[in-house]
Amino acid sequence: RSPATGRAQRGAWFTARVRHELEEVAGDRALASGLRVYTTYDPRAQAAAEQEIARQLDAVEAGTFGAYRHPTYPETKGETEEGTTPYLQGAVILMDAGTGEVRALVGGRDYDDSKFDRVFQAERQTGSLFKPFVYLTALEKGMPPTHVVEDAPVRMVLTGGRVWEPKNYTGRFDGPITIREAPTRSKNTVTVRLAEEVGMGDVIANAHTLGISNEISPLPSTSLGAAEVRPVDLAEAYAAFANLGTRVRPHFIRRVETRDGDVLWEAEPQGEEVVDAGTAFVLTSMLQDVVNRGTGTPARSGGYRGPAAGKTGTTNGATHVWFAGYTPELVGVVWMGLDPQRTHI
Repeated sequence: RSPATGRAQRGAWFTARVRHELEEVAGDRALASGLRVYTTYDPRAQAAAEQEIARQLDAVEAGTFGAYRHPTYPETKGETEEGTTPYLQGAVILMDAGTGEVRALVGGRDYDDSKFDRVFQAERQTGSLFKPFVYLTALEKGMPPTHVVEDAPVRMVLTGGRVWEPKNYTGRFDGPITIREAPTRSKNTVTVRLAEEVGMGDVIANAHTLGISNEISPLPSTSLGAAEVRPVDLAEAYAAFANLGTRVRPHFIRRVETRDGDVLWEAEPQGEEVVDAGTAFVLTSMLQDVVNRGTGTPARSGGYRGPAAGKTGTTNGATHVWFAGYTPELVGVVWMGLDPQRTHI
């Protein structure tokens, strides 16, 4: 345990994933003594991820960003049931965009209190993090970034007669807007109209091709992130954007050797082209606008001035809050929210 925080030693979730992956790649040899395991771990990145997510979670519970109405970590630590906790949780994955090597992993707030890995094991609604799959599909169908969609109220009658009327985050409608500008302002009504135009079936097919592993329902609300997705899958998908269309799989082990230095297993170079490079370039340019002058501008608050792209995401009632971002070298996904038995931050 860390003497500074009283929490589990640094990198606990990362170590747990290494053990899991070692069993997969080395089989019965995984438990053999004397194996040398070379991992993708970056201690500086891990420290930064753990410290920053803890700082932000503490700030939310302290009311820094507005009134917080739920149990806090100091009040309810130890009240975990079946891996879920009553207090605010967070998760982070940071990986090399080009190789899929995971540099840092935070699966929750306190490994000793809840070992449930919210990056690999949890499925959460994504909010606007799903929108790039819609815009990617539009670009693939030949729509230029200057393609105009009406930002106006949407009213849909769903199965059973239910009426669905999605709103924009600001509550305002701006009329005709290009599909380049819409993600920057996170326009919900534009995304819904565009998804209807290109077809939700093709949007979902793209999401699966990019790495989303779970089933997704072709409902209109899916275009706004109603589907539940694992954070690790989002990292894999956004890495393909950073790689100009090449998909890589997240992994934690580079090489496994016997005690005598014989290579038992080694990660092989990987990469599968799943999106046209030019299309991925245009989408990245659109997502750069999100970071440079849109809803993602707080990502610049740490002082980073290099090229970066990304998307923010917030579900109804702020149940889940996300950011997925990438540079040419790294991709990261951050989630904050309450475990399933709770409803709102």
